[in-house]
Amino acid sequence: MLRIWVFICFSFFGKFLFSQFAFEVKEGPLVRVSGMDLSHGFMGGLNSPQFSEADLNRDGRKDLVIFDRADFKIYTFLRSQKNQYVYAPQYEAQLPAGKNIYVLRDMNSDGLEDVFTASDGGDLLIYKNNTGIDDKRLKFDTVGPWYYRNQYADNYPIRYNPLSFSNAETDLLGIEDIDGDGDIDIVNYDQFNLTYMMFKDVRSEKNWDKDTFEFQNMDYCFGYFWEGFDSEIRLNTCPFDLDFPLKLKPRHVGGASCWFFDEDGDGDMEMYLSNLDFKRITRLVNGKADFNQSYDTMISVDSIFLDGKPFDSYTFPAGYMIDVDNDGLKDMVVAPNSAFETKERNQIMYYKNHGTKKGADFKLNRSNFIIEQMVDLGGQSSPGLIDIDSDGDLDLLVLNNGDYAETMGLSDRLSLFENKGDKQIPIFQIINSDFLGLSDSALVGSTLSIGDIDNDGISDILIGTMKGQLFWFKKEMNRWECKSNQLVQYSRQQGESSWAPAVIDYNKDGISDLLIGFYNGNVALFKGTSSKGTPSFEWITSKAWGMKANEWMLQNSEPNFSSYGYAAPAVSDIDGDGSPEVLIGGIENVLRVYHIEGHDPSDSLIANDNILFRVSEGDTSSLRIGGRIRPCAGDLAGDSIPELILGNLRGGLNFASHILSDEISVNTQNPIKRFAKIQPNPVRLGSRFDVVSPDLKEKWIVTVYDLHGKQVHESLINAGESGVSIRTDGMSASLYFVNISNSLRGSNSTHKIIVLE
Repeated sequence: MLRIWVFICFSFFGKFLFSQFAFEVKEGPLVRVSGMDLSHGFMGGLNSPQFSEADLNRDGRKDLVIFDRADFKIYTFLRSQKNQYVYAPQYEAQLPAGKNIYVLRDMNSDGLEDVFTASDGGDLLIYKNNTGIDDKRLKFDTVGPWYYRNQYADNYPIRYNPLSFSNAETDLLGIEDIDGDGDIDIVNYDQFNLTYMMFKDVRSEKNWDKDTFEFQNMDYCFGYFWEGFDSEIRLNTCPFDLDFPLKLKPRHVGGASCWFFDEDGDGDMEMYLSNLDFKRITRLVNGKADFNQSYDTMISVDSIFLDGKPFDSYTFPAGYMIDVDNDGLKDMVVAPNSAFETKERNQIMYYKNHGTKKGADFKLNRSNFIIEQMVDLGGQSSPGLIDIDSDGDLDLLVLNNGDYAETMGLSDRLSLFENKGDKQIPIFQIINSDFLGLSDSALVGSTLSIGDIDNDGISDILIGTMKGQLFWFKKEMNRWECKSNQLVQYSRQQGESSWAPAVIDYNKDGISDLLIGFYNGNVALFKGTSSKGTPSFEWITSKAWGMKANEWMLQNSEPNFSSYGYAAPAVSDIDGDGSPEVLIGGIENVLRVYHIEGHDPSDSLIANDNILFRVSEGDTSSLRIGGRIRPCAGDLAGDSIPELILGNLRGGLNFASHILSDEISVNTQNPIKRFAKIQPNPVRLGSRFDVVSPDLKEKWIVTVYDLHGKQVHESLINAGESGVSIRTDGMSASLYFVNISNSLRGSNSTHKIIVLE
């Protein structure tokens, strides 16, 4: 029954919400860094991006699609008539979601780029682009997971195997039309044999229809080379020379953990390789055309082809061939291929091709390609809004881990952006990249929060760390001092690391309380017990209001929560009803809202999720912001309505503004009878059942009675809440009556529920 309840909690309200609980993701305020105004400061940052070209708006120009391997965030840019990439986020939600690998290629030669990506288990997923001429939105239909034709004879009982890549989480597949026959080949690194395997689409050879395709495993040793354990290339040799059986016909070869480009225009593809623990990029020259070989054969190795020197900026780079300046020549963009523990700033290197179609010449143009337009502090950004200079407007603090290549993730720091605008039009200018000198404090995995923790009417700075420390910084005599590095005395249980604090007065006694989000996705509540001086706290519960940040794993044989969530709470009255809501960010690409008013901390509430959306040309779509969302809220426009700033795994920021719906007057003349849902029914003792709200715009009282008319439970469903979850603890196996009432509407309904042993 618990599994059913959890599924309902996180799926029922997944559709678009009433606007009083929705935030539109926008460009955000102007940001100035190093004297430059950033055109898209709140775009969100990049860590390990992958690049593909595709004509998104069908104007004949190749646009840009970026997928970040770190948290699977997708960005879309249109190429302007001046050959500039212009951020066009309206296309992001139109593309299918993906994991680890994201490549756009025209699979069926219809002029539309299809999507190749991977599932959680590494299976290849293919989404066919079926966008019609009159379609206003991009349209994709899945044709995967896909299988490949193996090397066994036709009478073998298993002829097809899943096209699955066990190393999809780390490697970059080569997905390209390697032989120029109009269909796509796939190359993948074989980590056991140190060779590259090629899967070829045989559509062209078999004269099949363009929408009929089949991958066949054509070569276990593409390019007739293999890699030594020291990552050196061994040409003209292959582990399978003597003992491997003949392969299927037609036969062709390819590669993986690599990328391809015909540098010299002779019709065969050169191959570029990088390895997990090495910085270099190796180019292998293809001698197929030069020596009239039957198969692709690598004849020479070069590692100084980029600007005449070896690549040594970071380990495990990956390259992407795109025509950045639209001059007809493919340029090379290089970015980290590691999702974590890699260089996180100035890491996207654009090598312009200064050569010709008969000979490429790559020279470094800049190392901040695309990220030059956005705030990108490295990784793990956590924002907070505070009037740091006491000028009456809100400034921006962002806790971050800097560039991992420099800090190794062991010295988190605060970046201070002062508000140089006013209460209506903020302009954030970076003033200090190491505010309070925190980089010397060895803080790791930290999360920032702003709030008056000691009840003196002045905002304080709180920082929770991966180890479960809670730092309290207070401003005294115009100077910030660390008053405590262990503000809460609490014996952590398993999974209760990565503390993320938020200040709340949940019981409205005028004394600040604390919420602390944990690695395990739960949120603990600590009640404040001191109204003056040094604050003290009493632990109440480690599962406050049933709030969760974990992903619901539907793909599991028995769906359940993931074991971690990195819950990051924030508190704000986002609907203007005078009572605060709790926003929960986390590892998943979801921002959840819990309405705690009138609920005991032991209640298990149902969250409003997917509250972030974007409006473009009248089209509304939900947004994939990315992972490790850390929210903060504040009134930046001076209209008493909060805005949201969101930190993320990639070290960037997103901005969202609140959308108010028109108030609907209450009509008591003609009350409408409304019905709630009770589910599951029956329910077992020690479990829960849900009362789903009859109307999200109304406040409802939920009362449970036993057969003798005795009240055994009472709860509220506040306006905007999708329901309430009620435990059967303390009940007995029997029939109960659930009454749902609204005095203003005159609505009253009673439902039966059966509680089983």
